[in-house]
Amino acid sequence: AKRLKEEPKRIAKYIKDNNITEKPQPSGLYYIEKQAGDGDSVQDGDLVAVHYSIYNIDGQLIESSYDYAQPLPFVYGDNQMIAGIEEAVGYMKVGGKARIIVPSKLGFGDIKIDDNLPANSILIVDLELVEIRK
Repeated sequence: AKRLKEEPKRIAKYIKDNNITEKPQPSGLYYIEKQAGDGDSVQDGDLVAVHYSIYNIDGQLIESSYDYAQPLPFVYGDNQMIAGIEEAVGYMKVGGKARIIVPSKLGFGDIKIDDNLPANSILIVDLELVEIRK
């Protein structure tokens, strides 16, 4: 509960410390485009493949698909992915790269992943939309 209460302040500090000018989406997700894609946009039911690196708000790498040398596939719109990543992919085109700031309610919520990612953790995720299969 304490982490949840401190979340807006922690996000605001991260935004300020990293000179981020983008405003949050209505959901609370921050979408910071790093490279615009020039491929297709995603539609519900498409099989998408993304590369990702997930960090905690302190910048510690939690997991990266690059370590597995293959992107992560999932069906867009099927709730197979945390809500923040799913929402962000909807803003992207193939070849696009973005950093997203995911409030805990759009991440793992009250689930503790490990000591570096306790319950109600804010996620920082670098995403690359690699492929869409219709």
